[in-house]
Amino acid sequence: MNQDTSLEYLPNMLMIGSTAKHIGKTALICNFIKQLSQHYTVIAIKVTPTKMAVTLYSIERIYSSGQNANTDTDRFSQAGAQEVYWIQSSREQLAAVLQKALSSLVYQQSKTVLLIESAGARRFIHPGCFIMLTTAKKSVKPSTSSILPMADITFDTEKVDLSNLRVCFDGTMFTFQE
Repeated sequence: MNQDTSLEYLPNMLMIGSTAKHIGKTALICNFIKQLSQHYTVIAIKVTPTKMAVTLYSIERIYSSGQNANTDTDRFSQAGAQEVYWIQSSREQLAAVLQKALSSLVYQQSKTVLLIESAGARRFIHPGCFIMLTTAKKSVKPSTSSILPMADITFDTEKVDLSNLRVCFDGTMFTFQE
């Protein structure tokens, strides 16, 4: 694991990003939520970078209505996450917005897993594990090329069946099995 001591270390956080859009991040997170929610309280967070003015941002708790089953956040709820948040922020404000969002969460670290869908958040948070999904079929997003080396694990979506990937968390470390 990459140990950057200048960033807040959250051993119970599993962060997932990707080098391209639409290659399976949300499906993988839902798979992990289903598994982890059997033993832990799961809080899922979706981060969406925006082009909003630097001083504007949104931290929204999502309550599943069942009507928007195609949104990522609703899929997180339906998979079993006890709490779901959607953070929208400019890249310039992301560090401050993440700090505000995480400091407002109330949970017992030993009984809770935080799942966050974001590559950019890795610049400001040191999760217990950071997964990057890659594919040769799409070009690498410029915003993720500098983040890719920070990944603890990379999965090539052409070579790994993400729907069969198993995750375990022992309270201090995440492990995976195909």
